Amino acid sequence: MPTDTIWRRVGSPGQHHGDLNLDPPGLGEKGERLLARNWKAIAAQGLLWLVCGVALVAWPEPGARTLAVLMAVLALADGVLSGYAAFAVPLLRGVQRWLLLEAVVAIALGVALLALPGLSATSLLTVIAVWAVTKGFLKITAARRLPLTGGRELLLGWSGILSVVFGLVMLLEPGGGALVLLPLIAIFAIVTGVMQVVLALELRLLTRRAAP
Repeated sequence: MPTDTIWRRVGSPGQHHGDLNLDPPGLGEKGERLLARNWKAIAAQGLLWLVCGVALVAWPEPGARTLAVLMAVLALADGVLSGYAAFAVPLLRGVQRWLLLEAVVAIALGVALLALPGLSATSLLTVIAVWAVTKGFLKITAARRLPLTGGRELLLGWSGILSVVFGLVMLLEPGGGALVLLPLIAIFAIVTGVMQVVLALELRLLTRRAAP
């Protein structure tokens, strides 16, 4: 059975009427086109994750405080971009609500990291892991309920699954804290960034096809 068929049996846009999909039936295609107009903000988020991952690879031994500040800046920037995307263009309620949820979670995490200067490496690892799991569940829910089709739905969904798996691995194998698992954090940031950029480029193609 094809992967996309399996995914759609779990849930697809327009079949759910939960918190993230409160728009009238039949607006899926319109919603996807509107979301596609935010492709630049989505691409910027992906580039931020890529830069963070590359920085961690190039700087293999940052202190716990330095890593906390780096993750705080990433979270704040990620949240601000999600908030911007929520209001930059007119969006359906479900799309806007998802973006706002992402923004609130990320900004709250960034503020918390900056407000706790004495955070230990183990505590920092826990915070990063919880953020990854939360972000992953938001993406999985969004992939099921937002007006996305085909490869874009699958891309967002698998990105969410990757985030959840990463977070759970971090929680179950804390080791010596975030500094010991730094290579894993770097790989996660790079892969997340690549998938986000690919999603943005897919949405950009959609806007070009929809243009008169």
